[in-house]
Amino acid sequence: MYEFKIYNKNGSDIWVLPFQTISISEELNVGISGNITINYLDLKRYADKLSTTPDNIVSSEYREWKLYKNNTLFYAGILLHRKMFGSKTQATSMSIDFAGYEAILSNRLTGNAGTNWTYTGQDSANIAWDLINKTQNDADGEGNVGITRGLHPTTVNRDRTCRFDYIRKVIEGMSANSKDDGFDWEIDKQKVFNIFYPAKGELKSNIVLDDFNILSWTNDKDLSGKLANRVIVIGEGSTDDIVSARVQDLTAQANWYLQEYALSEKDTGISANLTAKGNKYLADHKEPKTVLSVRVNDRNPDILSYNVGDTLPVKISTIDFSENLRIDRRTIQIERTGEAQVDLSFDYE
Repeated sequence: MYEFKIYNKNGSDIWVLPFQTISISEELNVGISGNITINYLDLKRYADKLSTTPDNIVSSEYREWKLYKNNTLFYAGILLHRKMFGSKTQATSMSIDFAGYEAILSNRLTGNAGTNWTYTGQDSANIAWDLINKTQNDADGEGNVGITRGLHPTTVNRDRTCRFDYIRKVIEGMSANSKDDGFDWEIDKQKVFNIFYPAKGELKSNIVLDDFNILSWTNDKDLSGKLANRVIVIGEGSTDDIVSARVQDLTAQANWYLQEYALSEKDTGISANLTAKGNKYLADHKEPKTVLSVRVNDRNPDILSYNVGDTLPVKISTIDFSENLRIDRRTIQIERTGEAQVDLSFDYE
């Protein structure tokens, strides 16, 4: 069974929400997002027993959430938004949007134009942690949310000058979603900031997805019109002073004709940064890629036994498909009964 708990700022108050449905999605190097729906009368009765109100439980100050499965902590993060619904004089339901702890960094800025945060030839993992460490040590004393440093392998040295940049965006810009030699990263359910290099996850050869546990599947492939075999990355500057980089794949052009795409990276004039961004986009778009998605339940395989980033054997007999695929996204739909279905997406060549 699943439990969705809300915690106040210092963790001294805990509420267990009587949910109708929970939808939660985790994407590699992006993070967690989700929504919980609640019958308002159920929540009101629960709040009355505790001599409080539904809105006090949910929105009187900063709130964190934790999702448990069979008393095991599964996911955690912060509440983002609540919406109430009603009919005439009666409130009927409440909906709450939530996210992982990485969402905290969406509202944190780097140095301003007079106090740039500058890094030259520094390991990108160290740059990422320094950004978090600086904001948690904000001079006004309210920046520390308890994020600690975990795994931090040696990655790639980079140059960065940060001013009025959102910290989450800077970290994402050094990740494998943006750079061909970027890292994977997360802020986990214990608020630990982890870097993985060259990649997060492991091969779970004992967890097989096949005709016996796959409930349904889709197989998508982009063709001409969504490809890019020449990529132009436009950096800082204006008119004739614009810094740019061009990368291309002539073999892909021979197969699909010339297909160009322009990326904007206006916050840097460093050619290596522009080229790294272009190479990543080129690698992802120079040839048609297939995205396979499968639906399973949360018991087979046990959802606690694998994570986003792990690689699983996937076998679909009707299309003679059998490959080891890395999980790029996991979406879970949980019902009040405790039943849950899981959609897994795999991105592969």
